[in-house]
Amino acid sequence: VFVRPDGTITYDWNAADQVVVGNQEPKIQGTFGFNLRWKQFSLFSTFLYECGGQRYNSTLVDKVENARIADGNVDRRVLTGRWQKPGDVTNVPRIEDFADTNMNAGTSTRWLISSNMLELASATLSYDLPKQWLEKVSMQGLRVYASGENLFLLTKRKGIFPRSNIFSGYSGNADVYLPARVFTFGLNLTF
Repeated sequence: VFVRPDGTITYDWNAADQVVVGNQEPKIQGTFGFNLRWKQFSLFSTFLYECGGQRYNSTLVDKVENARIADGNVDRRVLTGRWQKPGDVTNVPRIEDFADTNMNAGTSTRWLISSNMLELASATLSYDLPKQWLEKVSMQGLRVYASGENLFLLTKRKGIFPRSNIFSGYSGNADVYLPARVFTFGLNLTF
């Protein structure tokens, strides 16, 4: 069911009026971090944030609205909550062969999602051994550290990378996945 701006209803998404909704560009975006030191410990971190934009989640359109199990991965809602028989109440359509183009999902505000996000992009915790311990072995410094990248992400956009945007070179977002978490442990020696 599609509701036109004048309030009339159509069941043919090709006949539905198109309207501009949302804004892909965030109102604010940026980065912040801190570098703290206490005794021999140091903690450095970088956060990224974005507020005020919206994105169209084409990944969910493909995996929910246009889902065909034979084509590959589908969202779990398709397997557990799809329409299957008359009387079912659900917002997940039946699995269809799409011979009827009216069964294909038209672009809808249902998949317009806030792109607000906060990401801990990197953090490093280190410990410098006391100088008096190192003098005994003729060393000037020894730092032990643990570092991590892509540590956590707070966003409504699940399964896709929220920082992919209109300037990323992608027309959609179905192939821009979350980056892997990377952990590094090491020693820095100074003689």
